[in-house]
Amino acid sequence: MVIDEADGRIAYALLGQRTVLGVGDKFRPVPWDALRYDPVTGDYNASFDRGSFEGAPAYDSDQLGSKAYGWVEQVERYFAGSRVKGSAIAASEPRPH
Repeated sequence: MVIDEADGRIAYALLGQRTVLGVGDKFRPVPWDALRYDPVTGDYNASFDRGSFEGAPAYDSDQLGSKAYGWVEQVERYFAGSRVKGSAIAASEPRPH
């Protein structure tokens, strides 16, 4: 998660994209207000479809750690045009069986 330093609130959830052997791991920052928690399933559901998510900007940890990189503006611009009401993907932690 990314915390907004100005108000202390969660601004983004960082959803990972693993690669073979963990090399080149990327993260997709998703605006926190685009997620809704479902207490029945324990999932967070997104207000956009899977295609929009897969097309979202992805960054490595160095890029995310640099304010100069401008990822916040890139992500906000992308999601402002990609939110689709009534469509959802679920993001949840794997649960033990």
